[in-house]
Amino acid sequence: MGKLNLTNILCIVVVLSMIGCRSGSGGSFLPKGSLAWHAFASPVEKQAAFDNMSTAQLCVKWSAAYPGGHPAWEKNRLGISEALQRRGLSPMYCANPSADEASVLRDQVNAAKAEAERARLDAERAKRAACQERMDAYRQCTSGQSSYNGYQKCGYTPIC
Repeated sequence: MGKLNLTNILCIVVVLSMIGCRSGSGGSFLPKGSLAWHAFASPVEKQAAFDNMSTAQLCVKWSAAYPGGHPAWEKNRLGISEALQRRGLSPMYCANPSADEASVLRDQVNAAKAEAERARLDAERAKRAACQERMDAYRQCTSGQSSYNGYQKCGYTPIC
């Protein structure tokens, strides 16, 4: 464990001050809709947060909270559904399975692109490393030899 220095102590004091001096309930200082907010905010605070949004805002938040897209997507959709019901609307008023499917597919495509880019960069690094190894082997082979003997024994200078 690291030593407690002045910076660490100051950080602890600031965090404790934020928690101790917050107004309202446990989640008021956290981003609304985050997992931490859902964990610390009171049910009243959560209900008020969703009830203070317009129906259009609820539907925008619903579409942003698609399956797998946000860590708290299920909790957000549940809060939105409950807010819609309190307005006399269907809890599935904002539901759009096609949009959910498109968002999930977009995430999968982006993940595949990122994986392909990582593979490309790994291949590039491996190619450079192999070239460097050939150059090092050639330099070691030719060190201390005349250029004629070097060409005979070691071959030509690798070109990468």
